[in-house]
Amino acid sequence: MTRRFWPAALTAVSILVLGSYLAYTQYIVRQIRLEADVHRDIIALVQQGVLLLGTEGAADNIMLDLQTRLGELPVPVVFFNAAGEPADARNLPFEFDLSTPQGRAVVQQYAARLASASPQNVVAQPGIGVFYFGDPPMLGWLRWIPALQVGAGALLILIAFIIMRADMRAHREQLWSSMARELAHQMGTPLSSLSGWVEVLQLTAEERDAMAAPDRIGRLMHSDVERLERVSRRFELVGKRQPLQLVAVDRVITELIDYFAPRLPHLGRGITLRSRVEGAVPQVMASPVLLAWALENIVK
Repeated sequence: MTRRFWPAALTAVSILVLGSYLAYTQYIVRQIRLEADVHRDIIALVQQGVLLLGTEGAADNIMLDLQTRLGELPVPVVFFNAAGEPADARNLPFEFDLSTPQGRAVVQQYAARLASASPQNVVAQPGIGVFYFGDPPMLGWLRWIPALQVGAGALLILIAFIIMRADMRAHREQLWSSMARELAHQMGTPLSSLSGWVEVLQLTAEERDAMAAPDRIGRLMHSDVERLERVSRRFELVGKRQPLQLVAVDRVITELIDYFAPRLPHLGRGITLRSRVEGAVPQVMASPVLLAWALENIVK
């Protein structure tokens, strides 16, 4: 996956995590509302039974309604009669048929797992039978959701870290590319000047003397060599904290003009550099190499 797709991947994962959390929250809300409705009806039925105490047949009807409402709670329940046979089961996490031997065997195995999970899942009624209770599905979700949320958060952090590293790497590569272009640009002027002086030295003595005296050619070539050394020192200073010292700005400007003046184009209208300094220029605290570099970029 290329770097430009990482933000889209992070956005997609974030939407997926938030969407799943929203769906899970709505599921919990529905389950709680369902249980609240059942509990409300149970309280109403119990209160109705209290009011109808002594009424013939009323208790039977209320108990049947109460059993129906309790069965709507999403709690797995298995009932074994006094003979030890599974007589009823509700809300189990699988399909079953108590009328078949296979169905009764599967329910018996499930009841055994509930009993081994916790003794509190078993409620015995002497002379009636034994009830086995399981955990509602919502409890299983509550156990898994924290781990899933932590995992999703860790995944988001990992993706964000990868994106940050990729951006830092791209920025570093861009910085090196810019430095390489700047180095080539900085070295272009002295190298071009040296190449020109080499061509002058290859001329005949009469043609060479007509253009410049040998001693002047030597000084200018020496100046170009010093320029190359200065450029190399500049890039050695990149990323390092430089100690400041008192620098005469007018002197830095004069040296800059003295270097560029012979190397500027003179055909046609040409280019002329002039400096005007009015009064005494106070010295400033700066790095002379970096200050000359900044002024040179302004001139260019």
